[in-house]
Amino acid sequence: MMKRNKLLSMLLALCMVLSLLPAVAAADEEVFYTLDGTSTGGSNGYATESEITQNNITWMVTGNTTMSPWRIGGKNLEGESRPIYSTNPMNETVTKVDVEVGGITLTAVNALTLIVASDDSFETIIDEKEETSIEAKSTITFTPSDGKEWTNAYYKFAFSVNAGSSNQFIEFKAAKFYKTASDTPTPSYTVSFDANGGTGTMANVTVYEGSYPLPACGFTAPEGKEFDCWAVDGDENTYAPGDSYTLTADTTFIAQWKDLPVVNYTDMMLKRVPADGDTVVIYYPTASKVMTAESYYYNNNKYELVAADATLTDNILAVPDEAVRLTVSVADGKYTFATADGKYLEADGTNVQLVSAQSANTLFQLETAAAGTDNYYIKCDSATYEGSAQYIEYYGGYFTVYSLNTSNTPIFTFQFFSEDGDGPTPVTTYTVTLNPGDAEG
Repeated sequence: MMKRNKLLSMLLALCMVLSLLPAVAAADEEVFYTLDGTSTGGSNGYATESEITQNNITWMVTGNTTMSPWRIGGKNLEGESRPIYSTNPMNETVTKVDVEVGGITLTAVNALTLIVASDDSFETIIDEKEETSIEAKSTITFTPSDGKEWTNAYYKFAFSVNAGSSNQFIEFKAAKFYKTASDTPTPSYTVSFDANGGTGTMANVTVYEGSYPLPACGFTAPEGKEFDCWAVDGDENTYAPGDSYTLTADTTFIAQWKDLPVVNYTDMMLKRVPADGDTVVIYYPTASKVMTAESYYYNNNKYELVAADATLTDNILAVPDEAVRLTVSVADGKYTFATADGKYLEADGTNVQLVSAQSANTLFQLETAAAGTDNYYIKCDSATYEGSAQYIEYYGGYFTVYSLNTSNTPIFTFQFFSEDGDGPTPVTTYTVTLNPGDAEG
């Protein structure tokens, strides 16, 4: 009996000792990378692609990334794909991906497809997984198919969605990437940025081993300067945004500045409605942009004209070389805007572009925007969309076309500047009404 009691006492003592030791976990998975959909930036256009870099990986996101969480969707959609995809590979073997979504206002979320590829064009597909049961405030888990390995791969999340006539969305909160847990920590480095005479701040970034794609400059340039490139002390090379830099230690990237280019001339704003023979530029005052002749094929279904920066000082507009100069012709109260090489500003119901031939779609009318003001809209003479006239709209760096939103007229409001203005005091402001279009807001 004494032996038995002694044995029990020893066992109890051993249990107490073991209970004080740290627990040893079996090999498991750990999150090594998170695409954070609560971090705002980019564009508020549902059909616009924004470039977002987080922790060494650059993503192209089609959705409203100015909201937190990001909103993926739009309007008038029927099974349309809204993708989020990486443009550089993830240098790990991924064992699982969790996609966290928030609220859903869409008519339907048909599917969420994860495509894993070995190239940034997603032509060589390693694996493809689809989930058709998507609920609000849920987590969708993807794991490799049998026999597949997700190593050094590119990732695309494609939401197939339906939406009605107003913007609807699914909230993208995060995508968490897992790998097999290791006792050896992954080396990490701190990336910081030096304004070098500029102003503002750029947050430090923690980067795990591998190459780091340089971001766009977030500093405000010194007066008379603009951003040129990034440099590193002790390195004779310079780096442009998007270039990769291999990190071996904590690194500070130093902004390099160059003189602003000299503009070719300065226009003065017309103090009257443009007259026959005037040569003008179209200026968007809210963001200090001018229309250029450069065409952009938006969302693979319509043409828009690219905007360029201009500088307004003491009511004098400094116009860059790329601004398009338009000569005004007036006949029977209708206006035509033509370039020196014979191209005409046109709105055809969908596109805003410069075309070689005149038509009914190259004629415009000026309308007073509000009684007692000097603001005008420029209305396309003939084209309509679903019975409504369309107006030039500035949206996300482009001159496009959309139905006039009376609750947000500034995005439709433009000004004309000309070398032949009567003086430096701006008086006349116009909004360009163009042909019908279906741009998404």
